[in-house]
Amino acid sequence: MANEYILQTGTANPFNGVSVGLLSAPTLADIDGDGDLDAIVGETGGTLKYYKNTGSSTAPVYTAQTGTANPFNGISVGKNSTPTLADIDGDGDLDAIVGE
Repeated sequence: MANEYILQTGTANPFNGVSVGLLSAPTLADIDGDGDLDAIVGETGGTLKYYKNTGSSTAPVYTAQTGTANPFNGISVGKNSTPTLADIDGDGDLDAIVGE
């Protein structure tokens, strides 16, 4: 079966109203361990924004987490951060790698 892609616009787009600026680099992972995908977005300024999925896996709603609610608060790689997540050390949790 071939992959099917559907353009989601307006309120059907779970990222509708989310503004992350130019040259942003998103990645999706279950950061909070609740079984749905959250979004981490690298910005041109080098910082990382965290959008917790407060909806569900089938009807996501992404809510910006700031300050201490953002586990990536205070991380800056200088410019154009590009995050990816994987279990690098094999301990069962996700590790973040951020390129510039």
